[in-house]
Amino acid sequence: MVPAIKLMKGILAFMTLIMFLEVILRFLGVYSYIFPKPSEILFAITPQLGGATIAWAITTSEALVGLSVAIVASSLLAGSTVLMSSRMEKLVNNAGIVIQSTPLLAVAPLLSLWFGQSFAAKSAAACIACFFPLLTGWLAGFRSVGLDQLQLFENLRANKFQRIRYLLIPSALPYFFGGLRVAMPLSLLGAIIGEFIGSSEGIGFRILSNSYYIRTPLMFAYIVIAAFTGWMLTLAIVALERKLLFWHGGRC
Repeated sequence: MVPAIKLMKGILAFMTLIMFLEVILRFLGVYSYIFPKPSEILFAITPQLGGATIAWAITTSEALVGLSVAIVASSLLAGSTVLMSSRMEKLVNNAGIVIQSTPLLAVAPLLSLWFGQSFAAKSAAACIACFFPLLTGWLAGFRSVGLDQLQLFENLRANKFQRIRYLLIPSALPYFFGGLRVAMPLSLLGAIIGEFIGSSEGIGFRILSNSYYIRTPLMFAYIVIAAFTGWMLTLAIVALERKLLFWHGGRC
């Protein structure tokens, strides 16, 4: 019930913002090619709903595939650090920082060169964009385990894999979901940046192609679609977190 109330509040706030923008832009007389009114955005995208739906499906699929790969890779990499020395954990963390610090716009042309204008290139861009928050979430969660908890498992003669399964992973899951909430919109951003570099379809391609002809209302329409998609997917993650981490005392 609580997520539904938050959703309704979010929709109400969004509609209030739309009405405010409509009134203020009409009052100021701003030209549509500079900043279109919400009504102009709606009228521009309505005849292209079929193409917009296809573009949305392509970009969302690229983002979700990239996010899924990043979840698997970050989980395996973070899990492997538990079995290694603390020096190896620092090395993995530093490698993640290097990946995050490298501008995606600088890497995207290489992905286009390696994979061409394919689905894999955009999914790889999405994976790179969202990898670091997921890895950081796991590592922070593993470090949150107290010495008294580890001592208890040692006294119970639990082996390393039992400690990982029954102590480390449950303790790290709230941190992982915190990283996942950050990673979700980043994966969508990565997919769109990949489409900017080389693509013939998708939200990023539609934004870029409409910018060539100064079709600002259409550009705004696809930006709104991307923002709304990221918001809805993040809400889905929050709902999943509440479902899985009902036992956790903190905020989900």
